[in-house]
Amino acid sequence: MSNDRGFIALHRKIFENPVVGSDAVYFRAWIWLLCEAKYKPTRHRPIAGKSFAVELQRGQLSHSRRFIANALGLSEQRVRTFLNRLKIEGMILFQINQGQMVITICNYDDYQFDADENNQQINQQSTQTK
Repeated sequence: MSNDRGFIALHRKIFENPVVGSDAVYFRAWIWLLCEAKYKPTRHRPIAGKSFAVELQRGQLSHSRRFIANALGLSEQRVRTFLNRLKIEGMILFQINQGQMVITICNYDDYQFDADENNQQINQQSTQTK
C-alpha cells in the first residue's frame, strides 16, 4: 500500500451502485481501489529495485491481480470477476503493459476533488473576506 496517507471523498449514493452497493466484499474492494489510486501524476515502480517504471496519472493505480487478491484476502478469480464487472459498468478501464496492469478509475475527478486546489480556493476565499 502507498505510504501517502491522505483521504478520499465518498458520496452516500455509493450504496445505490449496482456493483458495490449491496456486496460488502466488493464495497471494500472498491474503497481499496480508490485509496490506491494516485491523486497526482506519479512514477511507480511495480517491483522494488527494478528499473522498469510505470507513469501513472491521477486516478490510476498499477497492481497485479495477485497483489490485489493478497491485499484484500480474495482469490484471483474473485478479483478478476470484480474488475470485469467494474469495467462492464464503466467504472474502470484497465490495460496490461509489459506485464503490469494499469487500472484507470473513470470519472475520478467527478468525486475525488484535488485537495491542493481546494485548499487554494479556501485560502483565496478567506483572504477576500478579510
